[in-house]
Parts: sequence; C-alpha cells; structure tokens
Amino acid sequence: AFQSQTNTQSVNILIKKDAEPLTMDFGNSDTPVDIILKSLKISFDDPKDGDKLESEIKDVSVHFVESEEEEQQQNQQQQEQQEQKESEQTKQKQQKSETEQQQQSETEQKLQNNQQTQDMNSLKDQMSKDMQTKEQAKQEFAKNLEQNEVFREEHQKMAEKGYEMSDGEIDAQNNQTGDFEFEYKNKDGDKETISGQMKNNSLQNIDNSLTKKEAIEKVKQNSDFQEYNEQLKQDGFKLNNFSMKNNNTIGDVNYVNNETNMTARIPFKANETDVQVDEPIYEKDRNGIWWVLLIIGLVAIGGSALLFRKKEIINETVVVKDKKIDYVKEAKKMIEEAKVLFEKKEYKESYAKSSYAIRYYYSNKLGLLKEMTAYDTIKKLKELKAGYKDARDSLNLCSLVEFAKYKPNEKDFNKIIKYAINIIE
Repeated sequence: AFQSQTNTQSVNILIKKDAEPLTMDFGNSDTPVDIILKSLKISFDDPKDGDKLESEIKDVSVHFVESEEEEQQQNQQQQEQQEQKESEQTKQKQQKSETEQQQQSETEQKLQNNQQTQDMNSLKDQMSKDMQTKEQAKQEFAKNLEQNEVFREEHQKMAEKGYEMSDGEIDAQNNQTGDFEFEYKNKDGDKETISGQMKNNSLQNIDNSLTKKEAIEKVKQNSDFQEYNEQLKQDGFKLNNFSMKNNNTIGDVNYVNNETNMTARIPFKANETDVQVDEPIYEKDRNGIWWVLLIIGLVAIGGSALLFRKKEIINETVVVKDKKIDYVKEAKKMIEEAKVLFEKKEYKESYAKSSYAIRYYYSNKLGLLKEMTAYDTIKKLKELKAGYKDARDSLNLCSLVEFAKYKPNEKDFNKIIKYAINIIE
C-alpha cells in the first residue's frame, strides 16, 4: 500500500553549479505504483545574500519502482515458484500417465484373461461336443454294422468255425462310414480277426483271414510243400510245428533233426485263394532238442490236466442231473439279476448275464445239458426253425456290448429282456 507524508518537510540541499540528480522522499510503496502530485512547491534559500526563491510544479508524476535487488529476489522467487509449479505439474502428469498406463495395462490384461478364459471354455465346449458327436456316430455305426447282411455272414462263418467275438475296435467317421476290426477266439485260445471298412452302409475291403487250421490245410495240400516236406524227411528232419502271424497269412513250417541238432523251416504265404511256399531254409539249432522235450512235457501235462478236467465235467454234469434244477426259474432269476446290474450301470455284466440266461434256457429246454455258445444256440434254433432271428439279434447285440465297445442303451436292453421273458414264460 502507498504511504505518504502529509507534513511539510524542509531539506537543506546544496545545489552546485552543474546540474545533477536530486533525491527526494515521497514515501514508499509495497508494490510498484504510479501517482500524480497536483502541486509540488519547492523553496530555495540563497546562503550568500539570504534571498528566497519559490517554485511550484503542478501535476508531478511519481513512479514507485522496485529496487534491483528486490526485483532480482522477486524474479528469483517467481522463477523458483514457477519451476516448482512446473515440476509439480510434470510430476502430476507423469503420475497421471503412469496411472493411466497401469489402468490401461490392467484393463488389457483383464480383457486378455477374459478372452483366454472365453477361448478355453469355447475350446472345451467344442471338444465336448466333438466327443459326444463322435461317440454317437460310433454307436450308430456299430448298430448299422451289426445289421449289415455281409458282416452277419462273415460273423456267422467265424461262429461256424468255433470262434466267438472277444474284442473289437471301431473308428467311425459318421454313422455309415468308418473302419472296424473284431477279434475272435476259439476254445483253444486261437485268435482270428474280421476287419474292413464300411462306406455309406456298404462293406468294402473286408478281410476275414484264414484260421490257423485252414492255413495249415492249404499249405499241406500245396504240391511244392509236399515236395519240400518229403525232401526234409529223407534228410532226417521231423515236422515240429507251424508258426504264423499277420492273421495267419505269413508263417513257417518248422522242422527239427535231433541227430544233427539242426533245424529247418519252410516259409509260406497263404490266403483264401492261393498259397505260396518257398524253399527250405536250414539253420543250426543249439537248443532244439530241449525245446522238443519241453513241448513233449507240456503236451503230457496238458493231456493229464485235460483228462482230469473231463472227469470234473462228468462229475459236475451228474450233479446237475441229480439236483434236477428248475431251469425256467433259474433263467428268470438271471434276467432279474441282469436288470439289477443294468440299473447299477454295470452294463457289460448285465448284457453278459442276459446272454447267458437265454443260452442257459435253451440248453436245458432242448435237453442238451451243456453250456452253449451264442453260435451253438442260434444254429440249433435255426435247425429247429424256432424263431432263431430274434435270438440271433439279441445274442449278437449282447456280444457287441461285451466286446466291441458298443454303448449300451435302455431301449436295446429292454428289447433283449422282453425277448428273454417271452421265450422263458
């Protein structure tokens, strides 16, 4: 604020001849300001002669300014304040930028995580749908295959040879197209397969290979084999065994000469229409005689076990006859057990029990008094013209569930149970 002095002041000033600035006090101000003095009277005294001179100056402009030091300090303060302000603004901007970047990064990460979760869930859903679709196609393919007449004929041929389905694999592209391979076993444990493709419900490239017995017979009937076999006999060799692989399409007829400790083999390739036999190959057998003795020993043990087993079977059969089991009641009991197993989701066991109940009933009904295979049952009913088709469909479906990984379902199971109850009652 401007402060002025209202009282009149006298100041002695020595005025020299030459002009020079005079300093006068008009008060002070905290800030720079301009004021106008209406009148400024100045009195002069002459020290020599004592004369007085007066002078009046009107409208005097007085400018209050800062000193250079104060201005520098103020400028420095302003500069420091400005720098501090700019520093704070820069810091705030950086913090804001970092916060925005962090928020953006967190948002992007959340979006990325959400997208990944969505993608993973979508992938899981798609995989689940694909598996369900593939499994459904597999089941429908198996059912269509079971109803295919060509496959039924091949299946029947295996049954006639004494083989029953023991395992199976299906690779279905859809319900009418895919690959299949089924394994069959006979009572001796020999294995055979039926494999091929089905395209649009039409079988293609079906391979029902020779059984071991059939392959051996075809080789023995081959003229080249007969010649080589006679030659080996004259050289002191005895036929030891037949070894086969690749579904009995490739094998060797093996011979041993106990006197010379030598072995020989006749390689062959066989199929349903042709047999190719190669010349004998002679080999040194260091342990041949021991293998022969081991085989003879195993055969002897097997023969003893078989005789013992036959006695057991005879005794068991007698016991069955003596007890006079009510086979109708027993068969009904098995059907009820099959229902319970199905409710417990023990599907393979339920189908196996259903199949056994049907075979058990017919075995006793027809007076055979022996365990019958599915093929035996179907064959016997066909001979008697006793509605074998329903039995065939039911027993074949049970086999598919047991061995071919056909997915059981309530509709098919109830159909089998209904058939079983109808024939038993």
